[in-house]
Amino acid sequence: MESGESKVSPVIVAIASIILPGMGYLLLGQKWRAFFAGGGIITLFLLGIFFAGIRVINLPGYQDGYLSYVEARRVGEMVHLVPTTQPIVEVREAGRDLAGRAQYAIKRKVPGGVREEITTERPMGHRWVMLYSPMSVLGGNLWFLGQILTGPICLVAGYLSNLAAQAGVAKSYARLADIGALYTAVAGMLNLLVIIDATSRASGKAVRR
Repeated sequence: MESGESKVSPVIVAIASIILPGMGYLLLGQKWRAFFAGGGIITLFLLGIFFAGIRVINLPGYQDGYLSYVEARRVGEMVHLVPTTQPIVEVREAGRDLAGRAQYAIKRKVPGGVREEITTERPMGHRWVMLYSPMSVLGGNLWFLGQILTGPICLVAGYLSNLAAQAGVAKSYARLADIGALYTAVAGMLNLLVIIDATSRASGKAVRR
């Protein structure tokens, strides 16, 4: 018989459940509940990755494994916003072209070093896309809102996903990709229920069976 009464702080239980699914139950001494709830959630999450590949986890603010930025460029009197994964590290004037337009030498950070280019579009700075428009980024990646509820497991998988993208591993868009995304998101939402339940039990509100 398991009792919901516990001297463990509900805050500690909630944090433990976020760090690892089921750990909150473990702190309450409910080992079997921790095993089945936590193990089931982790298994469901890993099944999603098995079906769709590691790139089913898409961290917001990244594109093809690299940080994504919004760069402002001035062309004449107009300002254009251009997405890029190669941020500017240095800008200097580079004279004028044959048409008399001002030119700029731009150094960009690229994988493995720095690339320099000459352009007539004057750069006006850049900002990480999550700082520029976080709602639009999350709106285009709704699966992640469920996936992140699994806690650090999702972040580790996202890191591995970025490494795979940088290595040239293609992202799957087949039917299995949708199934994998669904599995990983449902795993996160189930963990949210587990967090709420474990916290409630730690508060002494659970009913004895």
